[in-house]
Amino acid sequence: GTEFTAEASADGMSWFGVLSGEIEVHRDGIQAPQRLGKGEMLSLEAGRQQVIVRVERGDETVAFRFPTI
Repeated sequence: GTEFTAEASADGMSWFGVLSGEIEVHRDGIQAPQRLGKGEMLSLEAGRQQVIVRVERGDETVAFRFPTI
């Protein structure tokens, strides 16, 4: 199963976090959804110029590398 959190504030800021499994985030105007896995989070800021922040799960090694950074 999948466990996730989702929150939206009155100003339009939204957060999605994955506790287990994975989710797909679909956004207006973007054809390909973003897939988030366990330990990842995505925040979206409302407005014409969207600000998107994605927090990825590290590789859990001593070096603690991130997949796309």
